[in-house]
Amino acid sequence: MTKLQNTLGHLSHLYAYLENLLYYELSPVYDAVSWLVSFGQWNRWRKLTLAHVHGRRVLEVGFGTGMLLDELTRRGYWVCGLDISPAMHRITARRFARQNITVAQVRGIVQAMPITSHFCDTLISTFPATFILDPETIRETARVLSVGGRFILIDMCLFTANKFLQRLARGLGIQTEQEIDWLEHALAECGLSVRPINRQRKGLIVFVMIAER
Repeated sequence: MTKLQNTLGHLSHLYAYLENLLYYELSPVYDAVSWLVSFGQWNRWRKLTLAHVHGRRVLEVGFGTGMLLDELTRRGYWVCGLDISPAMHRITARRFARQNITVAQVRGIVQAMPITSHFCDTLISTFPATFILDPETIRETARVLSVGGRFILIDMCLFTANKFLQRLARGLGIQTEQEIDWLEHALAECGLSVRPINRQRKGLIVFVMIAER
């Protein structure tokens, strides 16, 4: 292994460690950190999903502090959130308790969702962790979607032919063209029709992908 590969490997482990800290021990500052690293755009980026929601029953996986769940509820959707982190569940539950609102929250992993098959009209994932590249995640996504249901993915992606920048992006948890191509193929293999909203694949962008059953 070259020195550069070793450095990039350490960077990837560091990113995963920091991401884990934000979801558990440092969960109270999750929103502040997200706002900072996105230059204040984090909440606006998440809300890009709202123009594409289909049907009434909406499931968000990896809901974090529940801000998008809150917005969806205000718009009249029946909403359920799935997340593995007890800390995020507590933060989100307190958010809704203050508003005297009841929202279904389920603790579990996306690769084995405790959700009835064909239950969701829309499934949303915004800036997901590495679970999005697990084949089990894709199979579960197809399983829980209703006929005509829609999967909405928003993520940060770097489109470049530069191998060093590709490795650097992966180390920072940013998708590359190879991962996006894999996702499109995997979703299609599970019977979903895929269409990217962002047609221009160049540079670092916030990427929106929709897959329909």
